[in-house]
Amino acid sequence: MKYLATTVGMQPLTETVLSLMVNMVNPEGLWQVIQATRGKSLKEIGYSGGNAATLLWLKGKSFKEVNLTGTVLASANLENADLTGANLYAANLHMAKLTDVTLENADLRKSILTKTELQERNPITSMAVNPIDNRLAVSGHDRTIKIWDIDKGILVMTLKGHTDSVIDVVFSPTGQELASAGWDGAIKIWDANTGTLRTTLQGHFGRISSIAYSPDCKYLISGGDDGTVRIWNLLELVEVARLEQLAEVTSVAIDSKSTFIAVGTREGVDVWDFTLKKRVFNLSKGLGGWQHIVFSPNGDFLIVGGVEASPRIIEIATWKTKILWRPKTFVSRGSRRSETYYQLACDPQGEKLISGTYSGEIPVWHIAFNKEVLHIKHPVKGGKVESVTFDSSGHFVATGDYDGKIYIWSAQTGECIKLLETKMNCKGTKIKGAKGLGVKAPTGDKTLGEWLIERGAVLE
Repeated sequence: MKYLATTVGMQPLTETVLSLMVNMVNPEGLWQVIQATRGKSLKEIGYSGGNAATLLWLKGKSFKEVNLTGTVLASANLENADLTGANLYAANLHMAKLTDVTLENADLRKSILTKTELQERNPITSMAVNPIDNRLAVSGHDRTIKIWDIDKGILVMTLKGHTDSVIDVVFSPTGQELASAGWDGAIKIWDANTGTLRTTLQGHFGRISSIAYSPDCKYLISGGDDGTVRIWNLLELVEVARLEQLAEVTSVAIDSKSTFIAVGTREGVDVWDFTLKKRVFNLSKGLGGWQHIVFSPNGDFLIVGGVEASPRIIEIATWKTKILWRPKTFVSRGSRRSETYYQLACDPQGEKLISGTYSGEIPVWHIAFNKEVLHIKHPVKGGKVESVTFDSSGHFVATGDYDGKIYIWSAQTGECIKLLETKMNCKGTKIKGAKGLGVKAPTGDKTLGEWLIERGAVLE
């Protein structure tokens, strides 16, 4: 055990070292390292306990209701961990990363919270609107899908089941199902009304980046890091076809007539005949990496956006391509860069296009007139807009940003109508006597103690 503690390290381990070690150490030994830190000082034990906790979390181990009284977990990275009921009485959490954790009924009395990262920052990866009831599905790196009622501005339910980041969500055209996929390589089909998990589809080797329903709801298209696009029969729940790509797939889409499948990769865009499973078009010249693609609602156009490249529109009938607009440039970390256009979305009428951007600028483009008709600016300077979508009427725009906030905007005026956000669950968390409560919280003007109490913690 002494050898293992030395291996785990007296200093915080780098991400590279952690990724190499995660499959080399056994959970039982890691728990022993943590227990051996009980009652010790940081000077005596170093960061071995924190490193062991990080490795356990990377291995998918649960921290719910664990007894960590008096342990030294300095610099532990437990982002998105569920610490419900955990006993952290007098634990040393100096410099620990507890972003987006659940602390309900945890005991933090007399713990050390100096320089501890306690904040909400769950980057939004994808959003989709139910065409029937206008509910908004939002996925993120916390492994969940949250369903919001846009009109009431309330969180309806949270879907849990993925074991890693959820990267894409999409409602079926009927609005009765919701599909999700992500870094765990699983595709999950949920009942959109109740949130019940219906089935899980497995087949990709590695992360899945994008999914799409066929208009008749009979098929689901998926693409991922393994360079394949897979077609799933949703009636029989089996893979029925596979399109081989040479590069990582970043986006997939199917047109409204079920004629073509479009595939975005790190190297370009391919369009396949859905029936013949034959490639009929390729575009790679002048494109940046990491393409995102979307068909217009009538299926007449394919629109492409990417990293530091001009968004383009492809006319399906002729395969003619034209640039919609030239990317703006901005300064980032001392160097000038071209804009990156993340997820694209068309309004239900097929008239307007919206894109999330790296710099926080949100252009609304009229496709037929080929001009910007509205310019929405993120309220936080430099806020990264990761995901965008129109509501089912086309009257509102929803944007999701890197800090986990969802803004609802008027598609006519660009006015921000409401902000949707979830706060860390600290209901019943005991914090009396914790060191560091008087320092300023990571966000806002409150102290850390006030910030925790606002989220349900109690001074007892």
